[in-house]
Amino acid sequence: MQRLIILTIPMIAVAFLYCGDDTGGGYENYPDAGNGTETDGPGQANSDTITAATGAIVISEFMADAGKVSDNDGEWVELYNPGETALDLSGWTLKDADGDSHILSPDAPLVIAAKGYLVLARNENSGTNGGLTVDYQYADFNLANSTDEIIIVDATGQEVDRVAYTSDWQISGGISLGLKDATKDNSVYDNWCYAAEAWSGSKGDKGSPGSEQTCGSAPPPPKDDCPHKPTSSISFNESLCPGLASGAKTITLRNNHRSSISEGDWTKLVCSTSKTTFETQITVVRLTTWGEITAEEYKADGFSSQDNMMQIMKQYYPNITLTSNATVYRWESVAACL
Repeated sequence: MQRLIILTIPMIAVAFLYCGDDTGGGYENYPDAGNGTETDGPGQANSDTITAATGAIVISEFMADAGKVSDNDGEWVELYNPGETALDLSGWTLKDADGDSHILSPDAPLVIAAKGYLVLARNENSGTNGGLTVDYQYADFNLANSTDEIIIVDATGQEVDRVAYTSDWQISGGISLGLKDATKDNSVYDNWCYAAEAWSGSKGDKGSPGSEQTCGSAPPPPKDDCPHKPTSSISFNESLCPGLASGAKTITLRNNHRSSISEGDWTKLVCSTSKTTFETQITVVRLTTWGEITAEEYKADGFSSQDNMMQIMKQYYPNITLTSNATVYRWESVAACL
């Protein structure tokens, strides 16, 4: 497969807006969401900018659900350069479709060698990240355990690669998902496999960060077990799943204005650890601000007061205020998927 790399003159960065599945980000599953901002664009280009053709860098492996350490410490993404030329990824952006965004800003050039790998992670300290050797530590980007996107954008704003996984991919705790062959299409579910063994230095999690994937078993076939065939998914912390099972929980609050779920849509409600899945029909989608969420709404979502809600949310979105955008989703009942 040929890859094209073009040297460009200075140009204006372009911001892309993509509306994908809602993957959490409210009280139910904090690590799945963004940083509380509404920005969704790359940095500015300069006269030394390289515009990378689509596929010039490949998302080849990722750990969305660490097993031996917390997700805050143990999440990581591996990139592969299939080309014949090394690339400096300084100024590139790692993002998802719902507000998470981080511009790669290293102290020195962040070079990925030809036919080489680069490991990006939430925590570069191998003593606390599960024994991972990291090339670059990022912030403001989190991987959901059920449904999310990993998007790489170059310094000119061109999207280079994207992986959009769903709860059907069945992310397994402590085991990375990697491409069987880094030259294959990473948008195709069947081209991925679970890691077979722990990497050298690992505290027990399995993966092959920084090298070719060693495959164990393939992920189970995608499940299609909800009668109404939901087209979106919301992930919940396991502690809230009994409320879903009993039908007591009928509301969720999400950070930012979300446009991927509409009133009347059937949506999966997924328990983050057990992967127990329910379905529901969304009856209310209300775009609002955190300050305008009513007492009835925040109490239904498990908060005792507005101050309690903001105190907890600020642990994950330090920049949010009462005027920051939020979305309220409501439903009347849930049904377990088979």
